[in-house]
Amino acid sequence: MEDEGPKYPRRTRLFDVVKDPNPPPQLETLSNQAEKDRIIARFDVGGVKFTTALSTLLKRDRGSWLAAWAQKFITWTAQNHECEEVVINRDGNLFRYILNWLRDGVVIPDLEMPTYMSLLEEAEYFKLAGLVVAINWMLRETRDNVDVKSVRSEMSRQDFIKLLHYGGGLKLRGVNLSGLNLSNMDLRGADLRRARLINTNFENADLRNANFEECEATGANFRMARLESCKFTGSGMVGAVLDGANLKAADLSWARLTSASFRKASLVRARVDGANLYKADLYRADVRGTKLWKATLGVENLSEAEMS
Repeated sequence: MEDEGPKYPRRTRLFDVVKDPNPPPQLETLSNQAEKDRIIARFDVGGVKFTTALSTLLKRDRGSWLAAWAQKFITWTAQNHECEEVVINRDGNLFRYILNWLRDGVVIPDLEMPTYMSLLEEAEYFKLAGLVVAINWMLRETRDNVDVKSVRSEMSRQDFIKLLHYGGGLKLRGVNLSGLNLSNMDLRGADLRRARLINTNFENADLRNANFEECEATGANFRMARLESCKFTGSGMVGAVLDGANLKAADLSWARLTSASFRKASLVRARVDGANLYKADLYRADVRGTKLWKATLGVENLSEAEMS
């Protein structure tokens, strides 16, 4: 009996296809670029419909899930010149940015910070390594161009309290909370990666296990805050006040802590590797077991610190 080729359902999920153990030949088996471009890919992403040339999915980031899907379907579609619709349970509003990247290698400038953060999450999900690098570059540019005096929070304290009542974990990646008064709040386990926290007040807040990686917290007030096991890796905390804060087992590796104040703070077993502590005040800080490999600091920084 003649083999009629693979059979696929009318609507199929992306990863049901990608995980097939018998991938077909590469796109390069088609004779020319014009023939490649005639093959059409159709997607339903979170209810939003997209149509693009299959060759677009292989134009860059060839290790991505989308490229793997394209490689799987290329032989089957070579004769039909059209793919069956593929359903992807992701954000359709962001998928257009992903197609723009694959098509032109461009990240749309001047997006809002939360949009960049959400797009970064999508890029990581689809394993688009080049897009991840491009977005991180845009985020660094945005951070470096921040005018500390002009920043304003995207929400009020009252709005923030309402958000806490929804439960399910506080996820505010990339959100601008600059200047907001969040003192005395229970924010344990909050996800504040790459958030804007310039001059934000966290005094006496419970922030245990919170994630502040690569946030911008210039001038932020963490006085007497509970910061055990928090992650501040790569964060900007120039002039931040952490007097009396509990930073036991916290990770401040490669953070920018110039002129920060840690007076009487506990840094027991904290990681401060590679951090810039130039002119930081560690008066009577407890630094027993603190890891300071490649950290930038002078003898005067530790002159009154508790070392043993």
